[in-house]
Amino acid sequence: MRILVVSQYFYPEQFRINDIVRELIKRGHSVTVVTGLPNYPEGKIYEGYEDAYKTASVYEGANIYRCNLRPRKSGFFNLGLNYISFVKGAKKVLKDIKVEFDVIFVYEVSPIFQAIPAIKYGKKFNIPTVLYNLDIWPDCVRDRETKPMSKANPIYLIAKHYSKYVYKNVDLIINKCDDFSLYLNNLFKIPMEKMVSLPEHAESTYLSVNDRPIDNGIIDFMFLGNIGKSQNCEMILYAFAQIDSTNVALHFVGDGSFLPSLKSKAELLHLKNVFFHGQKSLNEIIDYYNLADVCILSLSNKTVSGLTPPGKLFGYMAAARPIIASINGSAADIIKESKCGIAVEADNLNKLVGAMKEFSNNYDKYRYYGLNGRKVFMELFSLNVFINKLEKELEKSL
Repeated sequence: MRILVVSQYFYPEQFRINDIVRELIKRGHSVTVVTGLPNYPEGKIYEGYEDAYKTASVYEGANIYRCNLRPRKSGFFNLGLNYISFVKGAKKVLKDIKVEFDVIFVYEVSPIFQAIPAIKYGKKFNIPTVLYNLDIWPDCVRDRETKPMSKANPIYLIAKHYSKYVYKNVDLIINKCDDFSLYLNNLFKIPMEKMVSLPEHAESTYLSVNDRPIDNGIIDFMFLGNIGKSQNCEMILYAFAQIDSTNVALHFVGDGSFLPSLKSKAELLHLKNVFFHGQKSLNEIIDYYNLADVCILSLSNKTVSGLTPPGKLFGYMAAARPIIASINGSAADIIKESKCGIAVEADNLNKLVGAMKEFSNNYDKYRYYGLNGRKVFMELFSLNVFINKLEKELEKSL
């Protein structure tokens, strides 16, 4: 197939679309990518990429066309300008691309607006457009506030308007979980037959993690990934503060908008065994997985987006680490069915405390749960399994 990929984020930014493109190329497909200038998550254009929009480049055999865009910087207003600039820039880039394509694949981690140039291009040249829906718009817009914004808020209404346009005008929606399909059917009356579910894959790099953690005499609780408000990391701190033991440690590996506040909260609580390691590359993260005795997963359930299984769930499983999760929806079901950890309801501090104490007091019982997760990952969530299913859906859309 001749595939046009539209994704606001791409290499050297660390997103799973990099793996997808690389694997599609390996399987003999022709892939062209339209993307922006890398600036996630710091909000600054990566060094050496300031003028990357002026010339095309190649990544693992795929042709890459970058549009000029405004970096994310910081704050909600700047983020909105970043979103708008990609839509304008991508439209401009697509005007100059004359290559014929069989299908357009939109990799939609926020914003959903990035699908608009793809839809316009697809309609103009009669090319089917497939949306891989990873962030549940418009509901996820409400998560950016300290509390869910009103459904009458103009920002939410704008997001809802364009979300409806995208969902109605793509030819196929591939949702990361069944809950998304039900949500879109209820909110926008999107026909169920227009949607399929395909969970995210995790990078095979995680399989290199030793199936037994480093024995340092300490039970290391590890949170890896984005540290935002919806990840409920503050609740993890409060729960850890109630663990009555000196041989435990809590690690946060990653960056995000809530990190400064989280560090301040840890200081106020006088927590000595809490460590913040910052953003790490995929290869560096392996060292932290090798240290981890158990990985923490948390997602608030204040809005529908709290039902989505985070991509790092599958990374945790691939790394063969037991999981303690404060989460609802599909993620909780996967953990329970896979018998790879302890899942309690989202936003419930007491139950999270109970789960962490249960693991600490019965370490020998749970230490091997991670092997169950790795086994299920290989069967259901590997890159090979993902691409097999994706190829079938893209071919069906033709």
